[in-house]
Amino acid sequence: MKNIHGLIFLIGIFLLASMILFYAIPLACYQEIHSAIENPIIKIQDSEKSAVYIKSDKKIYNSGDNMRLVIDLKNFTIEDILKIQVVGIKTSRGNFALNKIREVEIKENPYRVVFDVKLPSCSKCAGIAPGKYSIQVNILRKGEVVKNEVMEIELL
Repeated sequence: MKNIHGLIFLIGIFLLASMILFYAIPLACYQEIHSAIENPIIKIQDSEKSAVYIKSDKKIYNSGDNMRLVIDLKNFTIEDILKIQVVGIKTSRGNFALNKIREVEIKENPYRVVFDVKLPSCSKCAGIAPGKYSIQVNILRKGEVVKNEVMEIELL
C-alpha cells in the first residue's frame, strides 16, 4: 500500500510539473505579447536607433541676442531621466561662454525640449570676437554622454 501512495504522489508531481511546463510558461509568454500589442508604447532602450536633432530660430545672431534652441530626442526610453547640456561659443581663453544643463524626464517619443539662452556679447574683454561658433548638445545619462549633436551659428 505504501508503494501505491508513493507512486500516486510521483505521478501527481509529474503532472503538476507538466502543467507548469506546457501550460503556465506559454500562457505567460502569450500574455506578455498580447500586452505589447494592446499597449503600443514600448520602452525602447537607447541604441543606434536613438537620435538627437537640434535647430535654432536663426543662424545669424547679433551680440547679446536671445537664441531659441529646439532639441528633439527620438527613440529614448520613456520615463528615463536625462541631462541635456548645451555648450558652445569658445572664448579666446579656451572657456565656453555658453554652458547650460537641464534635467528632463522623457515622457513620449519623440520628446521635444526648448532652450532659451541669452548669447554673450562680443567684446575683447570677454574674449569673444564676431564670427562662426559651434553649439554642441550633449545628452547625458548618469554622467555619461550617450548622444550628441553639433550645429553652427554666427555672431555679429
